[in-house]
Amino acid sequence: MKLIRCLLLFVFVGVFFNIGFGNLRVISLSPNTTEIIHEIISLVPKSQSKSSAHLVGSITYPGQPAYYQNLENIGSFQALNIEKILNLKPDLVITWQYQTPQQTLVLLKRFGIKVKVFQADNLQTLAKSFVRIGQVIGLKKQGQALAKQFSQALLAIRPKNFKIQPKVFLQLSNRPVFTIGGQGILNDIIEFCGGKNIFSKVNQISFEVNPAAILEYNPDFIIQTGSVSQNMFQRNAQSTWQKWPMLAAVKHKHIFVISGDSIAQYSLKIITGITQICDILHKS
Repeated sequence: MKLIRCLLLFVFVGVFFNIGFGNLRVISLSPNTTEIIHEIISLVPKSQSKSSAHLVGSITYPGQPAYYQNLENIGSFQALNIEKILNLKPDLVITWQYQTPQQTLVLLKRFGIKVKVFQADNLQTLAKSFVRIGQVIGLKKQGQALAKQFSQALLAIRPKNFKIQPKVFLQLSNRPVFTIGGQGILNDIIEFCGGKNIFSKVNQISFEVNPAAILEYNPDFIIQTGSVSQNMFQRNAQSTWQKWPMLAAVKHKHIFVISGDSIAQYSLKIITGITQICDILHKS
């Protein structure tokens, strides 16, 4: 108990001096929020950068961008270093819903650290989250500018006058086979591009599915995530689905692979993945 009181005093003093005499120090516990914060801060004019919010720490993950080298590594999804977070004296810790254990957030709050959790259920609320994140780090105008960039990019790639709504199976992994339900941003991307997620009636974000269900729904397109360039998609002639030639997607050679990274991060970068899915459904 005495140790906890000392740590609390340490954090409160650190937060006081940071807010009173320094810039806003921010730690991100999610790749989503790290990228969004980085994008917002990058929109700050150089003349104002010294008085801007500063992203001082983030979790690490495979394939992370080069700018992570300038951030303190405070652990991973499975192993956050609470002591290191406290030593960095953050004014604010930001994360994305379901990407940080609830007990971790409770512990950080217990040490007097302000924690903000963001979420988005579709592309429209994702744009709004850019504004909200910008606002909490004192960069509302930059958050609004990022949201505007995102909305304009969506408007530019949205398919026009599509008459057919193809059935789409988005495959997130092979063994086991994981896909998306009718909740969340990935389902909204399929609909945005004029497709129909074959599992849109399942009230989940993602789930494991029996291959027999895919045969029953007979999708027109199968889009798999894999290790390909983020800037391109490719037709997959070697897919395990080829052994079921009765599938519409197999018959019409409509099995494609996109980079999982292109749709994994809910930031401005997701425009790349959205563009590829729209192109697959309407230009292939």
